[in-house]
Amino acid sequence: MITRLFADISEQDLMKIVDEHYAHWSYYNPHMVKSVSFSKFKNLYSGRKLPLGIALYEGMNIVGFCVLKEKNIKGRSEGPWITDALILEKYRRKYYGTKLVEAAINKLRELGYHEVYVWTDQASLFCRKLGFEYVGTTIKDQSGEGEIYTKKIGRFNW
Repeated sequence: MITRLFADISEQDLMKIVDEHYAHWSYYNPHMVKSVSFSKFKNLYSGRKLPLGIALYEGMNIVGFCVLKEKNIKGRSEGPWITDALILEKYRRKYYGTKLVEAAINKLRELGYHEVYVWTDQASLFCRKLGFEYVGTTIKDQSGEGEIYTKKIGRFNW
């Protein structure tokens, strides 16, 4: 298993990520536009500092991805956030989600952050299993209501 920043992957792999992102999340957000998603992933999330994207590979195959952002929910000042996390269907329930979150936390730690946040309306139990603590419930744009979780990620916090 290996992780790569979006900045270091091929445009073909980035397009596969956008296709998977759009196929999954447009169901929950019917206003999503695929070309806008591609532009964000290519131009906004392909840096080396936040915001940035991380792709998780098994061999040459993308198994999942996420985006790390400074801000995620309007009107809230917490950050950074792990967002847009997705493990491709055929790789689910094989601990890749845990590996992806660990890689995201390691990257944030490397960038000097000591805490991370997650908003979810689908993965509360998963967040708790990974040691995230419940913060509260909030509305997130068109995504609707979900829960916010946080985790300390300082050098000695796992």
